[in-house]
Amino acid sequence: MRRKPPKSTSAHNADAVGPPNPSLIHPEIREAADKLRRGKLREQMVERRYAAADPNVLPFLKAVAEGDEQRALATLRGLLACNPRLLEHPYVFCQFRHLFTVWHPLHDDLTDRAKVELVNLVRAWARGMTLGWKVTITKPPTGRRGQAPQHFPHLDDRDGWLPTEEADKERRDAEEFVRAYKDLKARLSKGVPWKMLRHRYGPSRPGPLYNAADKIHFIFEDFKRAHNIDAPPLERKALTEIARAGLTEPKRRNPADRAARGLVATLPWYNVKGVALTLTSSGIKSTLETLRKKEIGKPTSSG
Repeated sequence: MRRKPPKSTSAHNADAVGPPNPSLIHPEIREAADKLRRGKLREQMVERRYAAADPNVLPFLKAVAEGDEQRALATLRGLLACNPRLLEHPYVFCQFRHLFTVWHPLHDDLTDRAKVELVNLVRAWARGMTLGWKVTITKPPTGRRGQAPQHFPHLDDRDGWLPTEEADKERRDAEEFVRAYKDLKARLSKGVPWKMLRHRYGPSRPGPLYNAADKIHFIFEDFKRAHNIDAPPLERKALTEIARAGLTEPKRRNPADRAARGLVATLPWYNVKGVALTLTSSGIKSTLETLRKKEIGKPTSSG
């Protein structure tokens, strides 16, 4: 849940930063393949122990030089199935490592494609190491741990051991949400004399209600400016209802907490896909309680 819709990350975004030419093939291997194509690879060594033009690796490099990534990776799978010790060659190992880490901000499918190719290479290597045993690698179903917060439904989604991309984004948004809420609550606690106004307020004495509404208005506008939130001022009726909810909150509960939830519910919030959310005070309360249990937004201890 975020304050503004996420910016587009299309290929036309000139401000995006990332690898200039996203590829499933490691740059060092593409460079070696280019040298092979130009006949300049023969006498070179890699890490002092391995020939750059090792005959066992050449079919892979030749396929890379021809520019067909899929055929190059298929060639490498065949080589590994026949000679699993080929993984020791620096070019082969760095190709495994590249598929494990490759990422590009403008090509969301690159990481998924790399995972598929990495699994295929591991299968081929394992088949070679076991002398032809059938090897199966299956992706576990996306799992969740515990109750998901109402406004962050993907927060606990897992892809294997790791959070999904949506879970990572929602965690950052959840931390921002908690920080903003705590700041607003602190401002309301400090800026509104709740105890005095609650003591004086009654059906025949509306003055404290309007006093609280005025203070809440100025506090909320300052809060929005501090957090760069673009939202119009609340109407008098809405402010009065939020103030009334705070003043009539049971004595053992925090009126600033109730008012903060009511104010936050009026702000424009969006999910990770940019879809506007409809917030309620009760929904915010439930979300905050779940986030607290997950220790999201909890100050980190220093020292």
